[in-house]
Amino acid sequence: MTHSSSYLRSHRKRSGMSLKEIARILGYLHSGEISRHERLTSVPSLRAALRYEALYQVPIRKLFPALFEEEQKQVEEHLSILFDECYRSTARGRIGAMIARKLEWAWERANEDQSSLFDFPEHA
Repeated sequence: MTHSSSYLRSHRKRSGMSLKEIARILGYLHSGEISRHERLTSVPSLRAALRYEALYQVPIRKLFPALFEEEQKQVEEHLSILFDECYRSTARGRIGAMIARKLEWAWERANEDQSSLFDFPEHA
């Protein structure tokens, strides 16, 4: 798996901070790991990615667009296989109800923008 780009370096450069300063902010002892994350020769852990998001105030998917697209493609492929199996199923009863729920969720997921028109804000 090769990941061609991240926007970490451009955000760091825009901030005016050095690799060493970013490493210190994110809790690393050395700046080498930050450099590897910027070049994507090392994929950051989830915690590190969340720290980058908190630091730069940019969603992870926008900091690592190539990596996100790779993972999104894989998830969509696996979901497609699962939903195809559900559509072909002739199960009834409890299993049929579980399959129906999966298909309902798939529809909601595919129509998220439209269904959000009817969502009401939650009250605290």
